[in-house]
Amino acid sequence: MQGSWNHDQPYYRCKFPAEYAVTEQQHAKTVYVKEASILPAVDEGLAGQFTDDHIDATRALLESTFGPDPAEQTRELAVRRKLKECTPNSPAIATRSKPALTPRSCPGGSRR
Repeated sequence: MQGSWNHDQPYYRCKFPAEYAVTEQQHAKTVYVKEASILPAVDEGLAGQFTDDHIDATRALLESTFGPDPAEQTRELAVRRKLKECTPNSPAIATRSKPALTPRSCPGGSRR
């Protein structure tokens, strides 16, 4: 279906292409559905996917479809890189007499 405007109102249109395996007797040549007639059901269905009972499954479905949030991935990669720098074997720490993981011993770290 595709969006279409008729009489200054939004509709959804399904056009019957000749390549369909069904005949014109099984499907009208063009079907129009007024958006206003389906929006309440669409809104209700979507709202139901974000209730406490469904939110985890909806989030998982969205992530599997679109992937995780790129900004979150960037933050996670930055944290992983920083943690690699702060291992006891890292040059910034290994040269100290007592290897200790503190913000000060990590490159670019700071005190709190």
